[in-house]
Amino acid sequence: DALRQKYPDVYRKLQKEELGFISESRRKIYLFTYNLFMFTGFLMAFAIINIQYAKLGEEFVPKTFKFVGNILKMLHLLMILEILHPMFGYTKGSVKEASLQVAGRNFILFAMIEAEPRMQEKPVVFYLFLIYIVIELIRYPYYMLRTYDIEIGFITW
Repeated sequence: DALRQKYPDVYRKLQKEELGFISESRRKIYLFTYNLFMFTGFLMAFAIINIQYAKLGEEFVPKTFKFVGNILKMLHLLMILEILHPMFGYTKGSVKEASLQVAGRNFILFAMIEAEPRMQEKPVVFYLFLIYIVIELIRYPYYMLRTYDIEIGFITW
């Protein structure tokens, strides 16, 4: 540990010589994988919404929850991990901010939409899901790339 902290370049070189590769920290691998999974989940929901809307047109709007509701419920439940990330020191964010964001989204999704079947067919659900998905399609690639300190101007603007 002393060598790793005092001389990180020497440690990497020694690790490369001994192992033949430089091992990544488990934290980085986990965060990258988590963000990649969340991104692909929201990308799948986005694709379903676009394909069904192209196929059915305005008839799809009341059916949005039926088509992507379960996917978004699963992804929003997995967002609870984003509260734990700063708690365990995996990310620099605030536990309070993450809690408010996740609790707010889960309240809207589970308490207001899932609990009320009449609400599920309203056009506002289509637009809300679309907004949520587009936001996440920008956010998760940003987090994924920031894990390895990669900046792409299109995403980081």
